[in-house]
Amino acid sequence: MIRSTIFALATLAASAASALTIDTNPTWDGSINDGWDGSGQSLTVDLLETQLDDISFYFAEESAGLTFDFTITDALTGGNVLFSSSFVVTSGINTFLTNLDLSPGSLVYALFDYNGFSGETAHFSYTNGYTGGQSFFESGGWATDFTTLDHRFVANFSDPSPIPLPAGGLLLIGALGGLAALRRRKVA
Repeated sequence: MIRSTIFALATLAASAASALTIDTNPTWDGSINDGWDGSGQSLTVDLLETQLDDISFYFAEESAGLTFDFTITDALTGGNVLFSSSFVVTSGINTFLTNLDLSPGSLVYALFDYNGFSGETAHFSYTNGYTGGQSFFESGGWATDFTTLDHRFVANFSDPSPIPLPAGGLLLIGALGGLAALRRRKVA
């Protein structure tokens, strides 16, 4: 009885702690975007972990201190804006807390407008380290033929409705205790 209770609690804890991270850092080849008006990265939303908690992109030192615009949309052009933020670039990692509930299996676009700056900006890679999306570059219109390029990014997804562990654990313990009491009562 104790073993089954411990197993049930461990299973409950594991299901509440599930998450998915997409990380293209290991495949970064040192490339840095230079000369474009904007850039972006598409991402495929997981079928289970559909809440985009946060997403981070890496930027070159040359763009540090500048203000860029960041949006997440459901289409490359003409789509719905799901998240939008202006930010002051720091050299290295720049993280956006989004907490977006997204549709399972959908494609979303993380897009940057460099506001007229055409020097070194976002890090990207020529190696196709992430097969669920691709990079896009903008100069008077989005160039979509970069199917094997990826931005250097980290995206953290989670289940938007995790099982609340404290309440679920107490209910489970109470139910198992009730079953044990009934069993003892029948034996006596």
